[in-house]
Amino acid sequence: MAKVDITKEKHQRPLSQRLYTLAFGLVAIVMLLYAALTTLVISNSERNRLIEQGEMIAQQLALKASAMQLNADEAIALLQGLAAIDAVLHAHIYAEGSGDAALEVTASYNQPGRAALPSQAEQLTEISPYQFVGNILEVVQPIQITRRQSTSANIGYVYLRMSQDTSQAFTQRHFLVSLGGIASVLIALFIALQFYQRHVQSSVQSFSRSLSRAIIDHKVDLLHDQPIADEFYELRLQIHRLLEKFRHERRYAAHSADQARSAYDKLEKEVRERTNSLREVNQKLSEAMLELSRYQQHLREQDKLAAVCASLEQFAYQIEQPLSDANFAFLRLQSELNQSNADAAATGQSEHADFIFKHITDQLASGLRELNQMSRLIDHYQQLSSVYRTVKQRQIALTVFGQELEYQFSHELRIPETVRLSCDVDSDEVVYLSTSLLEQTLTELAKNAVQHALIKGVHTQTQPLLVQIHITSTEEHVIITVSDNGCGLSKSELESVRTATMQSTDMSLSSGLGLIRVSQWVSRLPEGSLDIQSTPYSKADASHSHGTIITLTLSKQTEKST
Repeated sequence: MAKVDITKEKHQRPLSQRLYTLAFGLVAIVMLLYAALTTLVISNSERNRLIEQGEMIAQQLALKASAMQLNADEAIALLQGLAAIDAVLHAHIYAEGSGDAALEVTASYNQPGRAALPSQAEQLTEISPYQFVGNILEVVQPIQITRRQSTSANIGYVYLRMSQDTSQAFTQRHFLVSLGGIASVLIALFIALQFYQRHVQSSVQSFSRSLSRAIIDHKVDLLHDQPIADEFYELRLQIHRLLEKFRHERRYAAHSADQARSAYDKLEKEVRERTNSLREVNQKLSEAMLELSRYQQHLREQDKLAAVCASLEQFAYQIEQPLSDANFAFLRLQSELNQSNADAAATGQSEHADFIFKHITDQLASGLRELNQMSRLIDHYQQLSSVYRTVKQRQIALTVFGQELEYQFSHELRIPETVRLSCDVDSDEVVYLSTSLLEQTLTELAKNAVQHALIKGVHTQTQPLLVQIHITSTEEHVIITVSDNGCGLSKSELESVRTATMQSTDMSLSSGLGLIRVSQWVSRLPEGSLDIQSTPYSKADASHSHGTIITLTLSKQTEKST
């Protein structure tokens, strides 16, 4: 079922209907107010008239009764004259009794057809001099006599009970007559409005026809025509202005249409020219897209090559440890052989020992050369992978980075029981870091310290080792320090390590490959630098401070580098 918009229908009511509603409403309200006011006035005047009539009758009866003895016969004769007054319903004459001061009914009158009224002696003092009880008027008038010394005394009362039926009937008759007058006025108003509506409709229709002619014919002037009443002159003037504006707009529209047609022709010509130029641009764009496709194919090939290089780097990282252990084992074996050769020379077995030593030394030299060649090959793979691998940065707080390092060391590194590794951060600043490469660098340094910084004690018992990673920041740099209390490096070993890390050359020490790799990784960090300080361990003075301190200095970046 379709919904009806009541508000819209209300605003779309005809003007005549609204005029009827307004006129009828105003007239009906005025007439009803007039009828109500006149009815109230008449009702009040009738009540006053009834009160005056009752008081006058009571006063006359009291005056006549004061001149009598108020016996029963005289009192009854006095009240017989009330039958001529229709408004009087009941009448009592009260006189004082012979034995006490109580009032008794001496005579009473009841309108024909009405029952006798009981004595109202107890209520006489409450009625002074009249009161209305519903539709009944009660009037009380004292009967007084004049005594000596000009004094008066009450000898009784006259009580009247009167009805307002006559007054109310008159008031109702007046109200009905007023309603009839209102109906007559409304009918006359309706007829007048009908004639006025027809006159207005005729005038509006005539004006509409004149307006239609004026729209078609520019020579028609609405100001000199009189199709509607003079009361609508302002409306006719406004419509005349709107008509002139419409004629102007139509002329302007015709002129605009000519200009639009000319502009359309010009635009169509420009479109053809632009279409030809766009066709040429499209051809160039197609060639550029083809070139872009080739470049994307080249990038995909580079990505694949970078993935292969990453695999090679991981492979090199995995086999570096066994090679380092083998290299260390060869060096240790060579040292033991030198010791055995010295012992053999002391015992007199020098010829046989020299032969064995020379034979084993040649094999060790060959093995060392192969290990060095494999080390150079690993270094070559790592350098090759570093060319194609991009260092990705991420925004991270230094405290969070330290927590990640602790988690990685505790879950991924095989740390002996004699080694304790800790990480502390004294800055909660948020910076951009190449976290993956930096984690790999610090992991390599920690592993290198665990593997090579241990101090062997008596009967090969290892002394406890403490490896500390400390992260702090300045205004321009992030400083990471990796320190241990291990065996340390001598001055010659330290100089050899520094030379190897700066020149990326081969080393005779087993830790050389790791430090070279760390140096290469640090060089790829933003303005990264590596500094190594070391103090060797001395059995003669074990209480002296010893160990290695490696400091990484990075440029602090609060925004991601492009």
